Amino acid sequence: DSHLTALPGTTPRLLLLDDAFIAIDENGRRILMSILVDRDIDVVMTGFDLWLHYPEISSLDEFDIVATGDESPTTSVRHHWDGHLRAV
Repeated sequence: DSHLTALPGTTPRLLLLDDAFIAIDENGRRILMSILVDRDIDVVMTGFDLWLHYPEISSLDEFDIVATGDESPTTSVRHHWDGHLRAV
């Protein structure tokens, strides 16, 4: 956080995480996501079971990469979390 805070305001605040939260329990995920949101850090994550919808997070946009078939290209589906509901 100290490294990101020292950057100019126009600098992208982005973390790339592979297999994010793989060995972290539900409460730990909640805490880590709250920290990322509080610090306004954009995150790109890979992994399984990454629907991180917690009341402590007031707004979150998730993009799920979906394969539509063997011969079809992949597409992304946007999900928006507003602190209470997840909408597609």
